[in-house]
Amino acid sequence: FIENNEYGLSFVSGEWNIAGTVKGNLLFEARVDQGTLNRQAFDNSRFTINTVEGDLSVLSKTFGAFSEGIFNIETVRGTSRFIGEASGGYDFFSADINIENCPNVIISSEGRAAIYDSHSNFGSGVGLVDVTVKSGFDVVYSTILNAQYADEIILKCETD
Repeated sequence: FIENNEYGLSFVSGEWNIAGTVKGNLLFEARVDQGTLNRQAFDNSRFTINTVEGDLSVLSKTFGAFSEGIFNIETVRGTSRFIGEASGGYDFFSADINIENCPNVIISSEGRAAIYDSHSNFGSGVGLVDVTVKSGFDVVYSTILNAQYADEIILKCETD
């Protein structure tokens, strides 16, 4: 599912219920970077996903693309990637990511309030949780990452 519209509002407040099994990879992507213009491609959406046999990719180049979203994911057999690259930030602002089973979860975001006020839980079937935040103001302010059952946790803060 790709948001590529110049107005960037195609999937706002969507309900994504993916029951059963996705046999390959699953992609949600917001491609348009227009600085701090309020585009919010998948803003305020709820994602309920049962099983993905391949990789799950949630990619943002759009200001606030997945802000205020909720991801409830049972199983991803490949890697789960949540990558925010919007120049204006707010990619996963106040977004909750809950994954029960996945060998590798990668969260990488940059810019202002990139994962600000996000509350995420990773279940006992999660191997690696790798979180990288890059330069920006209030990037992880008030963020909770509950990865107490993960096999390995890596937290990195990088600057340009």
